[in-house]
Amino acid sequence: MDPNEQHVYHHSDSDGARINVKVEKNTKGFNYEATITGAKTVDEAIALLKDAEGKLQAAYGSPQPA
Repeated sequence: MDPNEQHVYHHSDSDGARINVKVEKNTKGFNYEATITGAKTVDEAIALLKDAEGKLQAAYGSPQPA
């Protein structure tokens, strides 16, 4: 086997809902942008978003008004 040979494997262990969050901290608090994929219902997506927002507020303070 060539010592410089490389392999990349991609796999997903989750078939459920996923959330990606981009956070920008600033002097007035923070802004965030969230994308939720794989939620079976709108209620599931909203629950993920509320959970994420609560954890972001605990870490960064209040979000900046939109």
